Amino acid sequence: MSALPSVSQRPPVSCGWFAKPWQAVLWRNWGLVPIDRLAKVLQTDEAQLREAAGQLGLDPDRQADPVWLARGYLTIIRQNWHLCTYEQICQLLAMREETLAFILKEDDFLWHKMGSFKPLLDPPVYQPLTWQELAYTRDMADWLNRLQPEKSWHQENAFAFVRHFTRLLSEEERSEAIRQVVPGNDLRTVYSYFALYGDPLMTPELDPFPDALLAEYARMGIKGVWLQGILYQLVRFPFAPELSEGHEVRIANLKKLIERARSFDIGVYLYLNEPRAMNDAFFQRYPQLRGTREGDFWAICTSHPEVRQVLEDAAYELFSQATGLAGFFTITMSENLTNCYSRAGDG
Repeated sequence: MSALPSVSQRPPVSCGWFAKPWQAVLWRNWGLVPIDRLAKVLQTDEAQLREAAGQLGLDPDRQADPVWLARGYLTIIRQNWHLCTYEQICQLLAMREETLAFILKEDDFLWHKMGSFKPLLDPPVYQPLTWQELAYTRDMADWLNRLQPEKSWHQENAFAFVRHFTRLLSEEERSEAIRQVVPGNDLRTVYSYFALYGDPLMTPELDPFPDALLAEYARMGIKGVWLQGILYQLVRFPFAPELSEGHEVRIANLKKLIERARSFDIGVYLYLNEPRAMNDAFFQRYPQLRGTREGDFWAICTSHPEVRQVLEDAAYELFSQATGLAGFFTITMSENLTNCYSRAGDG
């Protein structure tokens, strides 16, 4: 059900300013991905990589910050898209191919943002440098050091700002925020700057709307927050129940978020973009539902009464279970293929 998109015959963007392709992988992932994973991907050992990092002008003792795997995984995918194979990207992130396929399809239209193609490339692996390549590498490192003599610029955690909002609120701060709520004011709805997009309700420790952030919103007169919802992840999907694994957990976490936000007089809204397009394996089971094609996916045709009934039942179940949900909004013609009229399609 969750196959990765086909690899294109198009070549990758060149990284020819590195002496060897594996150096680009090391450079772009140093401090983001644990060194043991880099060693596995590049088929070498950690000692070789630390030596190579030093040759590139990187800090050979720098440790990977785990926050990148939790919150910055999209950046890691983007940085390696034209360098590594699907298999290597999965190894870097320690994720299954099915998870990567979901991210590309459902995580903020990442597949579209990557150009809707995965370039054909040979997997980069570690190879010793010739003396000419080593000299070139050291010259490049010296040049970069002259450009960036102060090396502390990269030491700040890129997600350090999140700590301010994930701290425990004092009663005084909570009371102050609630006092400034303006009843009956016009709706002002925002999205969390550091929310996960594709599946934020499965990992409550990565809370997109912690209390300190909700308190700041309340002080500014914010009346609503939103996050993406995918119906088959929130309620049982009768066409493919296996896609709904964990929906009870997501609903439970959504209800907790609704209650916390309500204490600040803030409503929770969902962005629903339905029905989700499916791949060919789905329509082998339900050929009568196959609609407009776009790339490797087809719309679930909403002219079919059964599809409309499933959507209606799913929305009813969602709002029945997530009591207090303030509402939802939808974009009927977005980057995403939903109904047959939402995109021009290609067949």
